[in-house]
Amino acid sequence: MERSLEFNSVNLRAQTLKAAILRHQNRSQEALKVLDAAHRIDPLDVRVMAEQWLASRSLKLAETLGDTLNAFPATAQECAAEYLNAGLWLDGSQVLQCMIEYAPDETKITPLVYYYLAYFSDKMDEPRKAALYAGKGRQSPPDIHFPFQSEAILVLETAMSLDPRDAKAPYHLGNLLFDWQPDKAMALWKTSLILDDSFAIPHRNLAVALAHRNGPNALAQAIEHLAQAVTLPHSHAVHFAELDELYEAAGTPPEKRLAVMEASQDRVILRDDATQRLIALKVLGKKYDEAIDLMTDREFEIWEGGTLTVVNDWVNAHLLRGQDALQSKDSQQALADFVTAPKIPANLPSAGRNDAQRPVEVAYWTGLAHEALGQFDRARALWTEAVTPQETSSRSRRGTDAETYFQGLIHEKLDRPEQARTVFEQLLEHAQARLKDAPALSASAPAQEQRSQRNRLANAHALMGLAYRGLANTDKAKACLTRALDIQPGLLLARTALNRLP
Repeated sequence: MERSLEFNSVNLRAQTLKAAILRHQNRSQEALKVLDAAHRIDPLDVRVMAEQWLASRSLKLAETLGDTLNAFPATAQECAAEYLNAGLWLDGSQVLQCMIEYAPDETKITPLVYYYLAYFSDKMDEPRKAALYAGKGRQSPPDIHFPFQSEAILVLETAMSLDPRDAKAPYHLGNLLFDWQPDKAMALWKTSLILDDSFAIPHRNLAVALAHRNGPNALAQAIEHLAQAVTLPHSHAVHFAELDELYEAAGTPPEKRLAVMEASQDRVILRDDATQRLIALKVLGKKYDEAIDLMTDREFEIWEGGTLTVVNDWVNAHLLRGQDALQSKDSQQALADFVTAPKIPANLPSAGRNDAQRPVEVAYWTGLAHEALGQFDRARALWTEAVTPQETSSRSRRGTDAETYFQGLIHEKLDRPEQARTVFEQLLEHAQARLKDAPALSASAPAQEQRSQRNRLANAHALMGLAYRGLANTDKAKACLTRALDIQPGLLLARTALNRLP
């Protein structure tokens, strides 16, 4: 120990271990001097704080230690792991009991605290205490902790041996092992479900693991687990978002997806990603008012690596509601919706805002509303501006998406049939190239890959359908749009276009 400190005098782990050894030799004052030096090196080190309390038994230090461990529960596990590694089971037990004594809400204590206490008690040959603490670990809420230490493997394995009926210990151990031993982790989650099939999170974890695997039944099994999870009392909003992603990957009809979401809407709206999926499904289900209500005044946030399409949903909801109003001869209401569509509220995420506004499509529908109101000059001016090259985004000018289709429709409204035909032919050529490049559907691919395959294929067929519609080939348009919906029933572009065909 001394040679270690001679080599590195600021090694706090060596200093706290030296203090512990001195304390066990009834040399507490010497231990406190070592700890004073350690405290000057790092006043925030919780192991130093724990050793100071063990050496002094100060009530003030006990309160400070207890409050700190409860405020930062990960440090309690780090302390416990260090005492485990040193074989100082009684010391580790006393530190964790101090944490429990000063806990403002004992129900919020991480289960790993109790599992560590069970391990220490088992090592000290106190079977009753070990069983008591293992039981408390099982009863603690499982969603307030995620294990992160290698020492916890031994602790959780001990908990499983102490209480073979505990479904929580194998669940936590599976979480810890999944990155490096996924098969073992999945086996542990299955064990957890054998012990308690009402435990939603292992169902969800198995679904996520299966969704990332190859195999003809992997996606179906993943859906089965998540579909079970969302029916259980303690399911989370994220489970609904993840289930809907799997449903999309499998090509599940949106009517079924929406029914699942709406049956638990109170839980779904607790998370932005789940809420966004609910909104998109309501738009697909023509529940535009409900979709807009869910987007009004709610502050949506995008997390790192995440995406939300709420801005696009806002545009879709208003454009489609406006189209219904236009068809019902309520041209003023239609105009109001078309004008509102590109005016994205500040509460919706700003990422991708400009791409989602779709100026050519909005101009086409707004012009139709003006035309229905007898405002022909305003309609024509709006359409002319929309297809003027300087006013059109480079993306739309390349003819790479549905905006191109609306350029063609505007040229038709402006009595430019040749220009319209050229646009539709270019769109058809582009869509055929996209279809040629699109990957084939593979039922054995991981879920995310299947989802991408479906969407790429369906979009290519949908764009071909739009191009044929523009070229007045209704039969081919209907066939392409129908094929798009066979591949991806939730493709809004194909649904709305098919509904507009005669």
